[in-house]
Amino acid sequence: MYYLLITMQLYLLFPLIVKLFHRFEAHQLRLVVISFLIQLSLVTLIKYGLWGVDTSNWPYWFKAYSINVFVYQFYVVLGGYVALHHQPVTAWLNQVAGLLVPITISLGLGTVIYYRWFNQRVLNLSSGHALSPHQPYMLIYDTAMILTMYWLGQRFAVWRSVHERHWVAKMIHNIATVSFGMYLNQTLALLALRWGLAQTGWSAHQLLWALPLGFAGVVALSFGLAWFCYRVAPFGFLIGRSQWHLPRKTVKTQILEDVSK
Repeated sequence: MYYLLITMQLYLLFPLIVKLFHRFEAHQLRLVVISFLIQLSLVTLIKYGLWGVDTSNWPYWFKAYSINVFVYQFYVVLGGYVALHHQPVTAWLNQVAGLLVPITISLGLGTVIYYRWFNQRVLNLSSGHALSPHQPYMLIYDTAMILTMYWLGQRFAVWRSVHERHWVAKMIHNIATVSFGMYLNQTLALLALRWGLAQTGWSAHQLLWALPLGFAGVVALSFGLAWFCYRVAPFGFLIGRSQWHLPRKTVKTQILEDVSK
């Protein structure tokens, strides 16, 4: 539900964001930098200033950070800037990819140390607080990951233009078709992974090495569930995809067969 609440707030703010980009057309990159600094200040305040404060009497929208659109506003502003300056941003990413990709991978691996050592041992935070996305480190990591994935997407689009029939291109197309369904059912896959790992009795170090397999398993199971719902009526509504595409394909095939006769 938090996703829907954030989206509804974004629709209300979107006209204001558009006006800001028009008003400061000559300084749009500066808008992105200011937006990043504002969000960095907010997540720093949340992590180091508000967790020790009694917020029980605060309005829900202020104390429930996960549904407050302003703690996500930078990602929206960054997306708007990239949409307006697609070509120069892509060219810049191509230039810095050799540095950006290893930094992103390092930051990703660093989240394990950040969670286990800094958050839990140094700051002595609870698991919920340690895993919160509203942290300065996570803002930097998320930004690097978003730029990296955008760059990979652009590179894939160029490759796919000449390899459209390749099995990798078809696989990614199928995943994209049910990506929202995977987003919806990923909790089931994560619970299955959690149950499976609980049966192994592995140490923390063994679990760390098993992370890539765990990620791959979650993606595979999420895709399998979403693809089943997509292909088998009437389960399409569970992933936000109606089943109307199935009869349409059948009718289209029948019409082509009749015409050929």
